[in-house]
Amino acid sequence: MWTTGAAVMYAESDSLGGGLFHKMSLGGDQWRLTAAAFTADLRYDYFGIGGSPDLAIPLRQDVDLALAGALYAVAENLYVGLQGMVSRTETRLDIPGDLLPPGVTPPQLGIEVGLVTLKPRLVYDSRDDEFFPRNGWLVEGGLALSRDSWGSDVDYERHQWAGNYYRAITDHGTLALRAATEYVGGDAPFFVYPAFGAGSDLRGYQTGTYRDRFLFATQAEWRQTFGKRWGAVAFAGVGTVGPDFAGWERTLPSAGVGVRWVVAPKNGLRLRFDVAWGRDDNEFYLSIGEAF
Repeated sequence: MWTTGAAVMYAESDSLGGGLFHKMSLGGDQWRLTAAAFTADLRYDYFGIGGSPDLAIPLRQDVDLALAGALYAVAENLYVGLQGMVSRTETRLDIPGDLLPPGVTPPQLGIEVGLVTLKPRLVYDSRDDEFFPRNGWLVEGGLALSRDSWGSDVDYERHQWAGNYYRAITDHGTLALRAATEYVGGDAPFFVYPAFGAGSDLRGYQTGTYRDRFLFATQAEWRQTFGKRWGAVAFAGVGTVGPDFAGWERTLPSAGVGVRWVVAPKNGLRLRFDVAWGRDDNEFYLSIGEAF
Protein backbone atom coordinates (compact mmCIF):
# COMPACT_ATOMS: atom_id res chain seq x y z
CA MET A 1 0.00 0.00 0.00
CA TRP A 2 1.42 3.36 -1.08
CA THR A 3 -0.70 5.62 1.09
CA THR A 4 -4.27 6.29 2.09
CA GLY A 5 -6.19 9.49 2.63
CA ALA A 6 -9.13 10.58 4.72
CA ALA A 7 -11.78 13.24 4.97
CA VAL A 8 -10.35 16.61 5.86
CA MET A 9 -11.76 19.92 7.05
CA TYR A 10 -9.88 23.16 7.13
CA ALA A 11 -10.25 26.68 8.50
CA GLU A 12 -7.24 28.74 7.52
CA SER A 13 -7.15 32.52 8.23
CA ASP A 14 -10.10 33.91 6.26
CA SER A 15 -10.74 30.69 4.33
CA LEU A 16 -13.40 28.18 5.25
CA GLY A 17 -14.34 24.93 3.61
CA GLY A 18 -14.23 21.19 3.68
CA GLY A 19 -13.63 18.25 1.47
CA LEU A 20 -12.49 14.71 0.89
CA PHE A 21 -9.05 13.59 -0.29
CA HIS A 22 -7.98 10.01 -0.90
CA LYS A 23 -4.84 8.33 -2.29
CA MET A 24 -4.21 4.63 -2.65
CA SER A 25 -2.13 2.13 -4.59
CA LEU A 26 -3.09 -1.16 -6.21
CA GLY A 27 -1.23 -4.15 -7.58
CA GLY A 28 1.86 -3.79 -5.43
CA ASP A 29 2.17 -0.08 -6.24
CA GLN A 30 1.66 -0.72 -9.96
CA TRP A 31 -1.22 1.79 -9.89
CA ARG A 32 -1.45 5.00 -7.87
CA LEU A 33 -4.95 6.48 -7.66
CA THR A 34 -6.00 9.92 -6.42
CA ALA A 35 -9.46 11.43 -5.88
CA ALA A 36 -10.55 14.65 -4.21
CA ALA A 37 -13.60 16.87 -3.87
CA PHE A 38 -13.97 20.05 -1.84
CA THR A 39 -15.76 23.35 -1.48
CA ALA A 40 -14.13 26.54 -0.20
CA ASP A 41 -15.00 30.12 0.69
CA LEU A 42 -11.75 32.06 0.22
CA ARG A 43 -11.12 35.68 1.21
CA TYR A 44 -7.82 37.23 0.20
CA ASP A 45 -6.11 40.29 -1.26
CA TYR A 46 -5.49 40.55 -4.99
CA PHE A 47 -2.25 42.38 -5.81
CA GLY A 48 -2.52 42.29 -9.57
CA ILE A 49 -0.30 40.54 -12.10
CA GLY A 50 3.44 40.96 -11.61
CA GLY A 51 4.05 42.26 -8.11
CA SER A 52 2.59 45.17 -6.18
CA PRO A 53 2.69 44.44 -2.43
CA ASP A 54 1.48 47.95 -1.53
CA LEU A 55 -1.73 47.86 -3.58
CA ALA A 56 -4.41 45.25 -2.93
CA ILE A 57 -8.08 44.63 -3.72
CA PRO A 58 -10.04 42.45 -1.27
CA LEU A 59 -11.70 39.52 -3.01
CA ARG A 60 -14.00 36.68 -2.05
CA GLN A 61 -13.86 33.46 -4.02
CA ASP A 62 -16.25 30.50 -3.81
CA VAL A 63 -14.83 27.27 -5.21
CA ASP A 64 -16.35 23.85 -5.88
CA LEU A 65 -13.86 21.34 -7.26
CA ALA A 66 -13.53 17.64 -7.98
CA LEU A 67 -10.61 15.73 -9.46
CA ALA A 68 -9.51 12.18 -10.12
CA GLY A 69 -6.29 10.76 -11.46
CA ALA A 70 -4.31 7.60 -12.03
CA LEU A 71 -0.60 6.82 -12.42
CA TYR A 72 0.79 3.57 -13.87
CA ALA A 73 4.31 2.26 -13.25
CA VAL A 74 6.08 1.79 -16.60
CA ALA A 75 9.48 1.14 -14.98
CA GLU A 76 11.00 1.04 -11.51
CA ASN A 77 9.97 4.26 -9.68
CA LEU A 78 8.68 5.79 -12.96
CA TYR A 79 4.97 6.52 -13.45
CA VAL A 80 2.86 8.02 -16.23
CA GLY A 81 -0.78 8.93 -15.96
CA LEU A 82 -3.66 11.33 -16.42
CA GLN A 83 -5.62 13.61 -14.08
CA GLY A 84 -8.97 15.24 -14.75
CA MET A 85 -10.49 18.19 -12.88
CA VAL A 86 -13.85 19.97 -12.92
CA SER A 87 -14.39 23.23 -11.01
CA ARG A 88 -16.74 26.16 -10.71
CA THR A 89 -15.39 29.42 -9.26
CA GLU A 90 -17.11 32.72 -8.51
CA THR A 91 -14.93 35.70 -7.63
CA ARG A 92 -16.26 39.05 -6.39
CA LEU A 93 -15.22 42.11 -4.41
CA ASP A 94 -15.17 41.68 -0.64
CA ILE A 95 -15.68 45.16 0.81
CA PRO A 96 -16.49 45.33 4.55
CA GLY A 97 -19.72 47.20 5.26
CA ASP A 98 -18.17 49.43 7.92
CA LEU A 99 -15.96 51.03 5.27
CA LEU A 100 -18.96 52.29 3.30
CA PRO A 101 -21.22 55.29 4.01
CA PRO A 102 -24.49 54.49 5.84
CA GLY A 103 -27.15 53.09 3.53
CA VAL A 104 -24.72 52.25 0.73
CA THR A 105 -24.57 48.61 -0.37
CA PRO A 106 -21.82 47.49 -2.77
CA PRO A 107 -23.01 45.91 -6.01
CA GLN A 108 -22.70 42.14 -6.17
CA LEU A 109 -20.33 42.21 -9.11
CA GLY A 110 -18.85 38.79 -9.71
CA ILE A 111 -17.10 36.68 -12.32
CA GLU A 112 -18.04 33.02 -12.58
CA VAL A 113 -15.72 30.62 -14.39
CA GLY A 114 -16.14 26.93 -15.07
CA LEU A 115 -13.00 24.92 -15.77
CA VAL A 116 -12.54 21.42 -17.15
CA THR A 117 -8.92 20.29 -17.44
CA LEU A 118 -7.04 17.17 -18.46
CA LYS A 119 -3.48 16.81 -17.22
CA PRO A 120 -1.00 14.20 -18.51
CA ARG A 121 1.52 13.52 -15.73
CA LEU A 122 5.00 12.07 -15.31
CA VAL A 123 6.38 11.10 -11.88
CA TYR A 124 9.70 9.63 -10.79
CA ASP A 125 9.67 8.67 -7.10
CA SER A 126 12.60 6.92 -5.44
CA ARG A 127 12.05 8.35 -1.93
CA ASP A 128 12.60 5.99 0.98
CA ASP A 129 9.58 7.45 2.83
CA GLU A 130 6.59 9.52 1.77
CA PHE A 131 6.14 11.68 4.89
CA PHE A 132 9.77 12.17 5.96
CA PRO A 133 12.16 11.09 3.19
CA ARG A 134 15.87 10.96 3.99
CA ASN A 135 17.12 9.71 0.64
CA GLY A 136 15.90 9.70 -2.92
CA TRP A 137 14.24 11.80 -5.61
CA LEU A 138 10.73 13.03 -6.35
CA VAL A 139 10.37 14.54 -9.82
CA GLU A 140 6.91 15.53 -11.03
CA GLY A 141 5.75 17.14 -14.26
CA GLY A 142 2.47 17.80 -15.98
CA LEU A 143 0.64 19.84 -18.60
CA ALA A 144 -2.91 20.87 -17.63
CA LEU A 145 -5.04 21.61 -20.71
CA SER A 146 -8.34 23.51 -20.58
CA ARG A 147 -10.51 23.65 -23.71
CA ASP A 148 -14.00 24.96 -24.40
CA SER A 149 -14.54 21.97 -26.69
CA TRP A 150 -14.82 19.74 -23.61
CA GLY A 151 -16.84 22.11 -21.41
CA SER A 152 -14.38 24.69 -20.06
CA ASP A 153 -15.20 28.41 -20.27
CA VAL A 154 -11.62 29.35 -21.28
CA ASP A 155 -8.73 27.84 -23.20
CA TYR A 156 -5.32 27.73 -21.52
CA GLU A 157 -2.29 25.52 -20.78
CA ARG A 158 -0.42 25.24 -17.48
CA HIS A 159 3.04 23.63 -17.43
CA GLN A 160 4.32 22.44 -14.03
CA TRP A 161 7.65 20.80 -13.19
CA ALA A 162 9.29 20.24 -9.82
CA GLY A 163 12.16 18.17 -8.50
CA ASN A 164 13.01 17.30 -4.87
CA TYR A 165 16.23 15.65 -3.71
CA TYR A 166 16.84 14.20 -0.23
CA ARG A 167 20.14 13.10 1.27
CA ALA A 168 20.83 11.83 4.80
CA ILE A 169 24.06 13.64 5.76
CA THR A 170 24.24 12.47 9.40
CA ASP A 171 22.26 10.03 11.54
CA HIS A 172 19.84 12.80 12.52
CA GLY A 173 20.34 15.41 9.80
CA THR A 174 18.84 15.51 6.30
CA LEU A 175 19.46 17.91 3.43
CA ALA A 176 16.38 18.58 1.25
CA LEU A 177 16.65 20.46 -2.05
CA ARG A 178 13.87 21.63 -4.37
CA ALA A 179 13.53 23.41 -7.71
CA ALA A 180 10.15 24.20 -9.29
CA THR A 181 8.83 26.08 -12.30
CA GLU A 182 5.41 26.86 -13.76
CA TYR A 183 4.17 28.63 -16.88
CA VAL A 184 0.62 29.50 -17.94
CA GLY A 185 -0.34 30.28 -21.55
CA GLY A 186 -3.62 31.18 -23.19
CA ASP A 187 -6.66 32.84 -21.60
CA ALA A 188 -6.19 31.53 -18.06
CA PRO A 189 -8.09 33.35 -15.28
CA PHE A 190 -5.85 35.24 -12.85
CA PHE A 191 -6.27 32.69 -10.05
CA VAL A 192 -4.68 30.00 -12.24
CA TYR A 193 -1.49 32.05 -12.63
CA PRO A 194 1.35 30.70 -10.44
CA ALA A 195 1.94 32.79 -7.31
CA PHE A 196 4.24 32.73 -4.33
CA GLY A 197 2.50 32.06 -1.02
CA ALA A 198 0.03 29.62 -2.59
CA GLY A 199 2.35 26.63 -2.00
CA SER A 200 5.75 25.82 -0.59
CA ASP A 201 7.61 27.98 -3.17
CA LEU A 202 8.67 30.35 -1.62
CA ARG A 203 7.81 30.73 2.06
CA GLY A 204 7.77 34.27 3.47
CA TYR A 205 5.30 35.79 1.00
CA GLN A 206 1.63 36.63 1.40
CA THR A 207 -0.39 34.61 -1.11
CA GLY A 208 -0.52 36.32 -4.48
CA THR A 209 1.81 39.22 -3.70
CA TYR A 210 3.93 38.11 -6.67
CA ARG A 211 1.89 36.46 -9.42
CA ASP A 212 2.52 36.12 -13.16
CA ARG A 213 2.54 33.69 -16.06
CA PHE A 214 6.01 32.32 -15.22
CA LEU A 215 7.37 31.26 -11.84
CA PHE A 216 10.68 29.74 -10.83
CA ALA A 217 11.94 28.93 -7.32
CA THR A 218 14.71 26.93 -5.74
CA GLN A 219 15.36 26.27 -2.06
CA ALA A 220 17.38 24.22 0.40
CA GLU A 221 16.35 22.99 3.84
CA TRP A 222 18.30 21.35 6.65
CA ARG A 223 16.18 19.01 8.79
CA GLN A 224 17.47 17.97 12.20
CA THR A 225 15.72 15.51 14.52
CA PHE A 226 15.99 15.40 18.31
CA GLY A 227 14.84 12.10 19.76
CA LYS A 228 11.65 10.44 18.51
CA ARG A 229 9.27 13.41 18.65
CA TRP A 230 11.04 16.72 18.03
CA GLY A 231 12.89 18.34 15.17
CA ALA A 232 13.97 21.69 13.75
CA VAL A 233 14.67 23.07 10.29
CA ALA A 234 16.44 26.00 8.65
CA PHE A 235 15.79 26.93 5.03
CA ALA A 236 16.63 29.48 2.36
CA GLY A 237 15.71 30.01 -1.26
CA VAL A 238 15.29 32.40 -4.15
CA GLY A 239 12.79 32.78 -6.97
CA THR A 240 11.13 35.05 -9.50
CA VAL A 241 7.93 35.64 -11.45
CA GLY A 242 7.56 37.23 -14.88
CA PRO A 243 5.33 37.57 -17.94
CA ASP A 244 7.59 35.53 -20.23
CA PHE A 245 8.82 31.95 -19.99
CA ALA A 246 12.28 31.75 -18.38
CA GLY A 247 12.33 35.51 -17.84
CA TRP A 248 13.97 36.69 -14.59
CA GLU A 249 12.12 39.92 -13.74
CA ARG A 250 13.09 40.39 -10.08
CA THR A 251 14.96 38.48 -7.39
CA LEU A 252 12.78 37.29 -4.51
CA PRO A 253 14.69 35.83 -1.53
CA SER A 254 13.35 33.62 1.25
CA ALA A 255 14.78 32.36 4.54
CA GLY A 256 13.41 30.97 7.77
CA VAL A 257 13.41 28.46 10.59
CA GLY A 258 10.90 26.01 11.97
CA VAL A 259 10.02 23.47 14.64
CA ARG A 260 8.66 19.96 14.07
CA TRP A 261 6.65 17.62 16.32
CA VAL A 262 5.93 14.05 15.25
CA VAL A 263 2.17 13.51 15.30
CA ALA A 264 2.28 9.86 14.25
CA PRO A 265 5.58 8.12 15.16
CA LYS A 266 4.58 5.01 13.20
CA ASN A 267 4.76 6.78 9.83
CA GLY A 268 6.75 9.91 10.73
CA LEU A 269 3.97 12.41 10.01
CA ARG A 270 4.94 15.80 11.47
CA LEU A 271 3.24 18.97 12.64
CA ARG A 272 5.06 21.90 11.03
CA PHE A 273 5.50 25.43 12.42
CA ASP A 274 7.66 27.79 10.34
CA VAL A 275 8.47 31.47 10.34
CA ALA A 276 9.86 32.82 7.07
CA TRP A 277 11.11 36.17 5.83
CA GLY A 278 10.63 37.30 2.25
CA ARG A 279 11.43 40.45 0.34
CA ASP A 280 8.70 42.59 1.90
CA ASP A 281 7.45 40.91 5.08
CA ASN A 282 7.40 37.74 7.15
CA GLU A 283 4.83 34.93 7.35
CA PHE A 284 3.98 32.15 9.83
CA TYR A 285 2.95 28.61 8.84
CA LEU A 286 1.21 25.86 10.80
CA SER A 287 0.31 22.67 8.97
CA ILE A 288 0.65 18.89 8.80
CA GLY A 289 3.56 17.52 6.79
CA GLU A 290 6.80 18.96 5.50
CA ALA A 291 6.81 21.88 3.07
CA PHE A 292 8.22 19.59 0.35
